[in-house]
Parts: sequence; structure tokens; C-alpha cells
Amino acid sequence: MHGFSQLFLCLVISITTPVFCASAETQAKMTVDACHELDKSNSEMKEIYRRILKDNMDEKRFTVAFERAQRAWSVFRDAHLHALYPKAPDSYGTTHEMCRCLVLNQMTRERIETLKKWLSGGMEGDVCQGSTMRGKR
Repeated sequence: MHGFSQLFLCLVISITTPVFCASAETQAKMTVDACHELDKSNSEMKEIYRRILKDNMDEKRFTVAFERAQRAWSVFRDAHLHALYPKAPDSYGTTHEMCRCLVLNQMTRERIETLKKWLSGGMEGDVCQGSTMRGKR
């Protein structure tokens, strides 16, 4: 990738991932970095998900609903990605894999923040927090 093109790509990427381009020098490196961040986010999300299930294993109705919600989120995530990139991957050029990882990572980070509500117990006084309200199911 030419210097200006790479700089422009890093500028665009840095809007959602500020630290990402600081050390990336090639498209291949940027792709590896983006996909590595996605792997880390997926691991974190899975750990939070397992912890929530473990903390609530005595609440069968909750765990069934929670597992269903996670499966639905996964279907949504995949459908959203397909809507962004409906053509064959090679038709998007050399940045496709990196962009795919960036989009998936952003969605996964948002899901992590949603899941964390079950760990923190929600905000005091929020009457609409439902099952995130610890000890109130």
C-alpha cells in the first residue's frame, strides 16, 4: 500500500480504534493486529458470558433466556456483517479481512458492555433493569 493510502486508511481506522495504527506498517500487519484484537474481545466476551451463567445457574428461566439472547446476538452479528459485505470477500480488496475484524470487534465490545450489566447489577434506582438487578429475579 502506498504511503498516502496507508496513512488515509489509518486515519479512518483510528476514528474507532485510536491505538491501532501507531505501530502498524503494512496492510498485513494491520490485518493481524485487528484480528488479534477481535480474538481478545471474543475471549473476554466468552468469559463474561460463562461467569454470568455460573452466577445464575440456579435460575433456569433466566439461563434459558440468556442463552437464547446470546445466540440471537450471534445471528444478528453475522447478518449485519453479511449486509455490510454481501459480495465475495475478494471483491473488497486487501483491506477486507482487516475491516471485517474491526467491525466484528466493535460489535463484540458493545456486546461486552451490555453483558457487564449482569455482573455489576445495573444502576441503583433504575426500575427497568429487569434481570440485571442482582438478587431480584
